[in-house]
Amino acid sequence: MKILFIDESKSRNNSFIVVGGLFIDSELLFPFEEGLKGMLDKYELTEPEDIRKKHIKRNLREQITKDIYLLLKKYHVSLIASVINGKDKFIGKINSILKIYQSPTLTGTYLIIERFYFELKKEDQKGIIYYDKAKDKQHLLEVLYNTSSIKLDKSLYETNLNKMISSEELLKRIYALTFLDNKKSFSMQMSDLIVGALREAIDNYLKEKDNDLINLEENLENLRKYFYAFNNYYDLYCKNDEGRVKGYGIKVWL
Repeated sequence: MKILFIDESKSRNNSFIVVGGLFIDSELLFPFEEGLKGMLDKYELTEPEDIRKKHIKRNLREQITKDIYLLLKKYHVSLIASVINGKDKFIGKINSILKIYQSPTLTGTYLIIERFYFELKKEDQKGIIYYDKAKDKQHLLEVLYNTSSIKLDKSLYETNLNKMISSEELLKRIYALTFLDNKKSFSMQMSDLIVGALREAIDNYLKEKDNDLINLEENLENLRKYFYAFNNYYDLYCKNDEGRVKGYGIKVWL
């Protein structure tokens, strides 16, 4: 069984949101977290989030990030992410007054679950998803379990993503989506750091591009030079059958 840990990170000006995370074979989860603990002990840190503390100098932070990359690679951890426009999307209306909007978190979460499903299907595996504690838990659960209100959202996926995998198909591979406080999981904290690294790279890129998101997807690999941590993690993102991260391991939907 594969376990997916999802988190999200908003841009500095709320123009986009990154939803993403890491997944790992369940049998490797405990050895991976023990490896993380051993690495953190070496640097006299308590948990992965400590890497962000201000007293840690840039060169040390870069070295820790390289060590994390080696651990991720050793335990065959894979990464997936979606980059979504930060504004709620209009998807329809019930009547002339009541309009329906879908949050970027919901859109991004569906894309991540979809990619996770594809990866499970490739290996004929089952999976379970942990999401960092979130305010809109009910709507996130609807992405997987397809309760009544998510049916209103299907037109968005059918129009813009060509197809939407049914809840029935998802549940053949994915046992559950549940929530986990990142303070109780090193892997969830790592998901936070990894998603944050992509968000930071995009924010830095946009500083040079006058906040123009139009060509972001075409420049994904170029983002590596905009933040060292994203550069380290890039090779671990899932790739399509042609070996590309763009549009698969990292999906940009603006």
